[in-house]
Amino acid sequence: GGDLMPLAAALNQLLINLSSRFDAGRLEQLPLRRLLALVRQLRKQHGKPPEH
Repeated sequence: GGDLMPLAAALNQLLINLSSRFDAGRLEQLPLRRLLALVRQLRKQHGKPPEH
């Protein structure tokens, strides 16, 4: 939906905050696609049930 961009912006800000506290190299080891997949999974678990 239309909330994808605000979500991406929030994730980007979160990564910036994390990189300032932890080793940025360790964060770069996390593929962005896997991170987005994890976010979708969390949204699916805590959001509305998936449509069949």
